[in-house]
Amino acid sequence: MAFCRFTIAGCAVAARELGYRTVARLVLDQSFSPARIVALFGSNASKSARRDLAFVLLAGSVARYRARPIGWSGEPDRATYSSWLGDLDSNQDWRSQSPLSYR
Repeated sequence: MAFCRFTIAGCAVAARELGYRTVARLVLDQSFSPARIVALFGSNASKSARRDLAFVLLAGSVARYRARPIGWSGEPDRATYSSWLGDLDSNQDWRSQSPLSYR
């Protein structure tokens, strides 16, 4: 999985829009990789932290696609993020709160 400045910028914008302004600043200033972003969210005790993290990582991946669509594949990101996040569907609270629920 490659990350680049577009991934970093996409993650930072998503974090800022979700209210994680300090995280957004850190991601941009320190050029955090997705693994470091996961570590930051790992210390968050809120119920929506996993969902927010998934959104932030997805935004970074989409930003990279929008910048360079030719040759882009989301499969490496999906596999990596799934291993980091676990099964989001197993958390019933997460599914009931998700605006994109697919029940």
